[in-house]
Formats: sequence, C-alpha cells, structure tokens
Amino acid sequence: SLENCYTEIYEIGKMVFDDTKTRDERVKLFTKQKNNSIEERFKVIIRNNVQELYKDTITKSLIPWYYQTINTAEEFIYKRKYKTASDEYLKIIERDHYVYARDIHNAVRVAILSRDYGTAIKWCEKMALKGMPLTYFNAEIFNSLKKKTLWSSFLKEYPTYFEKHKNGLNLHLIDKLKKLVVLDQKDYGRHAKGEFERSKLYATTEKVNDLLIPLLNIEGFPSEEKVGVKIIQDTLISLSREYYVLINHSHQLNSKRLVEIQSLMEESSKNFEYDKYRNNLNKYTELRTCFMLYKGNLYKDKTCSEQTSMLEKIKYSAKNNYGFVLDQGDISALGYNKENEVEDIKFMNDNFIFIMNLTDEMYFSN
Repeated sequence: SLENCYTEIYEIGKMVFDDTKTRDERVKLFTKQKNNSIEERFKVIIRNNVQELYKDTITKSLIPWYYQTINTAEEFIYKRKYKTASDEYLKIIERDHYVYARDIHNAVRVAILSRDYGTAIKWCEKMALKGMPLTYFNAEIFNSLKKKTLWSSFLKEYPTYFEKHKNGLNLHLIDKLKKLVVLDQKDYGRHAKGEFERSKLYATTEKVNDLLIPLLNIEGFPSEEKVGVKIIQDTLISLSREYYVLINHSHQLNSKRLVEIQSLMEESSKNFEYDKYRNNLNKYTELRTCFMLYKGNLYKDKTCSEQTSMLEKIKYSAKNNYGFVLDQGDISALGYNKENEVEDIKFMNDNFIFIMNLTDEMYFSN
C-alpha cells in the first residue's frame, strides 16, 4: 500500500522561508506598496515569467515545447489522471528531448501508477544516467515495479548507466563551486550573527563573482550532467543547489557583474543546462509571491489575480502520497517567530486572504 508514503510533501527547494531580516524586508515592501494605488501596484506585477498587465492585448512569448508539455503533464497529475500524464511525459522520450531530473522523478511515478512498467524502466534508466544511487529506488512507489522481471534486467545494467554518469561529471567545477559557496557563506554567515556589516557584503559578492564568471566561461554552466543531482532523504529530488546562493546574492545586491551572470544563465537555458523557467529568483529579489504559507495555513495575496491551476498544484503537492514534485513557483513561507507573532498576524490579515490549513508545521525562523 502507498497510503503512508509521503503523507506531506513540500517543494522545499522552491519555497523561501524568511529569516528575521527577510521577514522585515517583506513587511516593509508590502507596507510601501499598500500606500500606492491599486492601479499603480498592478503595473509592475509579473508572475512566472508572464506579463499580467494588459496581457490580453500583448503578443505572448512562446514558451518552449518542453515546458508546455511538462505543465500539461503536471495539470493531469493534480487531477489524478496519471495515465494521461504518463502519455505527456512519453512525448519527451519519443522526441529524444533533454529532460530534467525533477521531471523524470514525476514521469516514472505516473508510469508506475499507470502500470506501464516498460515505460517506467525507461525512466529509471534516465534516472541512473543522472547519477541516482540505488537507494533512490527504495521509495515505496517502486515496490510494484520491483516485482517485474524488467527490474532484474535494469539492475544488471545499472552499473553501466551510473559509470557513464560519473565519467561525465566535472570534478574541477564541483570543487571550485564548493569553495566559492564557502567563501560566500563565511561573510554572509557572520553578517547573520551580527559580526559583519551589511555594507561590506557587496564587496564579498563582487569578489565571488570575479571568480565565478571566469569559471563558468571556461567550464560551462553547472548542469545536472556536470555536477550531478542533489537528493534528500535518499528518495527525494532537491530543487535547490548550494551554488544557487551565489546567483541569489548577485541579484539581491545588484552586482556590477549581474548582467554577465544573467547572460550566462540565458545562454545556458537554451541548452537546458539551466532551468530558466523555474528558477523563481523573484522570490529572493522582490520578496513577492501570490501564495504564502504561515503557521501551516495557506494564504493568497489580496492583490493577485486568480491562479486556479497554481492553487490546485499547491493543494495537491501538500497531500499527495507519491512524492510528486510539481512546480509551485508562486508560493513562499513566512517563518514563524513567537516574538513577532502579533505583528506577523496583522501583516498576514492586512495583505492576504486565508485559503486553508495546509500542514501542522509552523516553520520556526529562530
């Protein structure tokens, strides 16, 4: 039975949990915007890379076929139409198109739920090529697949797939990125403890970028093939990599080399080395999302238009039993802090509409 598998799954890598400083910045941002007229507030709203203002009168940019397919598949998932979702993912195999690990993670699950074990094995092979250890397949959902003879054949071939993954890793790039994260976090960590002035962080980020940009120009962007895929609790895909913090800080502090970094990201996204359409940097740079999780309750920003599909994804992701990771690009979390509880509750009531209780977790920020 899958009944007790993944009782509550959150796309942790895509949520932003506020520390005290970030919470204060978010409150200031909302307070400032609240003083503007409604008309003015909507002039600058962009959601999930789509312009909202006058959206019915502008020419919409074409979303790549891959993301259209993934979005359709995920809509079928939250509607629990797993066979139809599996057919959508299968189109990617048929086109021999590049696929991100997070999407393979979902594709293998809908294939198993559809009892299409042949297709499920194909996705398992692609997961092995991403470097997934055998412990990844210990998730309960794989139990029915493991009873098939196809599974034995996969296990025999697994070392070949995994070895191919290892040969494709760029160990030099991995090592350098780790050292840059350490360099970045040394000063940012001291700042969080009150031991390092915020005004000096700009110099830290510039120093990091002076090393990061030449590294990426030489070695290329850290794709899943070059640096691997991070997993958590053995069986879950992590959507956040350690080096993302370097990019986030460059945006937050408006680095003088930010344009170069953005150019690298843009070019890399064309080759699917960087997931441009699901990076959600706006959470770090604008501190604005339509949906907010606070003390286990889900809220919607009063100024946001209806986002039925995104809301349904959020609801489904919180309760699904199969470990699906759906794109919830418009949700963040206000960390709970008892000292600020009265102020935070007022902030939530003033700016958000309560939707439903999502979890018992309160997400302590201190």
